[in-house]
Amino acid sequence: SIIALKDDTLRNQLCSGRFISLLLLFTISTFWMNLYIGTMGIQLGDSDLMGLEEQVQMGTTLTVIMTATVLAVPVIGWMMDNLGYSVTAGLMVSLGVAWSILLILSFHNVDYLVMSFIVYSLYRTCTFTFFFAYIADTLGFRFFGLVAGMQFLIAGIVGLAQAPAANWASGDCHKHRFQV
Repeated sequence: SIIALKDDTLRNQLCSGRFISLLLLFTISTFWMNLYIGTMGIQLGDSDLMGLEEQVQMGTTLTVIMTATVLAVPVIGWMMDNLGYSVTAGLMVSLGVAWSILLILSFHNVDYLVMSFIVYSLYRTCTFTFFFAYIADTLGFRFFGLVAGMQFLIAGIVGLAQAPAANWASGDCHKHRFQV
């Protein structure tokens, strides 16, 4: 008989396609999200779209919006329960793409910036809500802490590249504006 992945050994769970796929999605998503948070101030300064006081206000606005998106967690949970993980993952990836498009548009029009904050915050909330629920659903609770910890450990190690990436891009963002 075939052993369900939830009942399999830790080694088999960590070598499974589901774990590896989730690891790649989580690592890329968290790298991207955390790099943005760490460099948003630099990006706003490099963009020459607003003064320092407005940049500080935009940082506060992002913080408030990120906090408020906790209200979306029950909706995301409902989606996973009623529409499935594939639909929820599709929404998560779509939010990431929409956020990127809004950021590109905000290079020319600050009005898109607040919309990008909303979509970014929903993307972030959806990612973490999906991540923990998907691990529990597909790999179970037997090694839940270890599996989630391994995902965070690997994503964190890859995330160490954020500082050099931020240093490399600092001061250059205004030179690389996209033409929309």
